[in-house]
Amino acid sequence: MGAKFANLHVRTDYPAATMEMLEQRFVQKTDEKAYYDSEVDIIDLYVSLDKAALDTYSLNSKVYVGEFNGWVSLLHSEFSWGTVEEYALSLSLDLHDPVLAVSYFDDDILSIGVYLKGTLVNQHIKSYGNYGIDDKEMDIWSFIQTLDIQVTPEEVRFALFNHGIQKQVEELEKLLCLPLWIDAEWIGESDLVYYEEIGNRV
Repeated sequence: MGAKFANLHVRTDYPAATMEMLEQRFVQKTDEKAYYDSEVDIIDLYVSLDKAALDTYSLNSKVYVGEFNGWVSLLHSEFSWGTVEEYALSLSLDLHDPVLAVSYFDDDILSIGVYLKGTLVNQHIKSYGNYGIDDKEMDIWSFIQTLDIQVTPEEVRFALFNHGIQKQVEELEKLLCLPLWIDAEWIGESDLVYYEEIGNRV
């Protein structure tokens, strides 16, 4: 069995407002904020949103939010391949900012989607095995322009088209300065798994 994870990230010039909007969706009990620093372990940059909203998720859900250089990242224990995409679509309806969703299943499937105003506007899918899923190549210019990121098409192309899917995630992490190989279930009791398998990649 390979790795499985899913996460989403809002690209925004207004992280405080985005955090406030997320707090309205989840019961939040901390005033801490998290900022990316290459000298700090990624797990320490997420703060826990104690309980998910009763009308959306169970009370046993783990929810974490972190702020990273113009991104607000959301981890949820109910995110997985096939569910994080739905949540990103829904969240993008409430935002003026694009939402990036990343899901990875069993070292066989990588899905990267960009959502804006309730619409999937760009997608990258790479699949191995008999899943009946067609590969799809990211529109690189759309990816750069929609997310308003300061990278070159060549850098994105190198990250997404020159490697296997695990390396694609690692290269995109470095390019965006954003933790992508991470999951809510790896935080807390499973910190050790995260450190052993992932390390501090970003």
